[in-house]
Amino acid sequence: MIQYKEISFVFSGKKIIDKFDCRISQGEHCALVGESGSGKSTLIGALMGLVLPESGSIQIDGIAVNPSTIQQLRTYMAWVPQEVQLPYETVRETVMAPFSLKVNQGHKFDEKRFINLLSELGLEGQSILTKGMRQISGGEKQRLMIALAVLLNKKILLLDEPTSALDFYSKQKMTEFLRKLDMTMLSATHDGTFAESCDTIIRIEKLIV
Repeated sequence: MIQYKEISFVFSGKKIIDKFDCRISQGEHCALVGESGSGKSTLIGALMGLVLPESGSIQIDGIAVNPSTIQQLRTYMAWVPQEVQLPYETVRETVMAPFSLKVNQGHKFDEKRFINLLSELGLEGQSILTKGMRQISGGEKQRLMIALAVLLNKKILLLDEPTSALDFYSKQKMTEFLRKLDMTMLSATHDGTFAESCDTIIRIEKLIV
């Protein structure tokens, strides 16, 4: 489903990642583990076309990631960053917005299922839908976006530090929920317990250049 081939990244003249190779199969849950600055988030951002590699290539479902294909490929993926910032005032507006996009035509917002998904993630769905976005925490925003990705039936889920803003109970609920998902999943994480719940752990060494 995802293949990195000898990917290298250079920022401000400094090489961050050097000839990274990785293959992630359909349905596999993979955790990228490494210290801050090792390039975990860069590797995830590259799948979304947010950063371009200095050399090497990336393929998703056999399609090369490049400026001409990225719009098509983004329809396969849901990306949940560590800090979720969205231009909507209320939670209901936020969760309804993706269903008005052309790429999601054919999907209808199923409120009952969405509330059930939020419950599995440790949130009181009926209550949270009535709140403003400023009233909810970063961890709650992440869980909202993950539930939306499931509702929209995305093939690939990309997560950046999904458990960093959660307490012990919420972290357990999140880990259990994600473990059951039949999606290809790539996560950047410092959380060893969460990483151990994934099928594969890839350790990214910080380059000293």
